[in-house]
Amino acid sequence: MRIFAKNGLPLKVSAQWTKDVYANQDKHGNLYHNDVEGWLVRINGFKYPRDDFDEGDYTVRYTPKEGRTPEGRQKAIELALKEGGYQ
Repeated sequence: MRIFAKNGLPLKVSAQWTKDVYANQDKHGNLYHNDVEGWLVRINGFKYPRDDFDEGDYTVRYTPKEGRTPEGRQKAIELALKEGGYQ
């Protein structure tokens, strides 16, 4: 699939379904696990979705209702292109 930005330059786009478990610690020292599953999209090396707070939240993923299907992958790519301002 070839995708071009609004200005006509080609974009390098990849999408990967990830299923990760992250360990976090609260202010009292208690550990808890955060299961993260969904699409992680890269456009020209930048990861999408991007967090809203610039804190480097690595647990955010696209989770369209189509899930882990080719249609879900395409939906995640479309959302990333919109979020990145490429469309």
